[in-house]
Amino acid sequence: MLVNCISTSIDWSAIASIFTAIISIIVAITALYRSSKYSEKNINLSIQQALFKMVQEKAKDCNTAWDNEPQNEMNDTSPHFLITTEIIIAIEVFDKAFELFGKNYKSLKYEKKDYYYLYWKQLKPDVRGWAKERTQEIAKRFNDVYKQQINTIHSTFGEYF
Repeated sequence: MLVNCISTSIDWSAIASIFTAIISIIVAITALYRSSKYSEKNINLSIQQALFKMVQEKAKDCNTAWDNEPQNEMNDTSPHFLITTEIIIAIEVFDKAFELFGKNYKSLKYEKKDYYYLYWKQLKPDVRGWAKERTQEIAKRFNDVYKQQINTIHSTFGEYF
């Protein structure tokens, strides 16, 4: 008799509705979590692609400037002001990009050296050789601004020489 009383007073359709609602909420929360994780990965990949494209473009700019240097600048003792300026601009642009993108992608600061390495390796061997071998000696003949630029180049890329 007690069993009949319990079974008749329970509204099984209401329990089924509640159970279905709970399962729907769990599925929705799981989908939201996974969707946000995929979005975060996509944002990070987009940032990486943007930085890589920027690295390629700045290396291309520097290489083009090197190829277009006047003939009288193509000697071992030339300061190559335009090339020095291109490299310094690239460093400044990269630093600002890392600062801006780093607000949305915290681990970007750990990848900064990788992007500098990629930039350095995309420069023509002549540019790299000039920067590595000749610039410190050449800088001694010029003003403090040029010396500071050369020091910046060496401190940024020195580990890749």
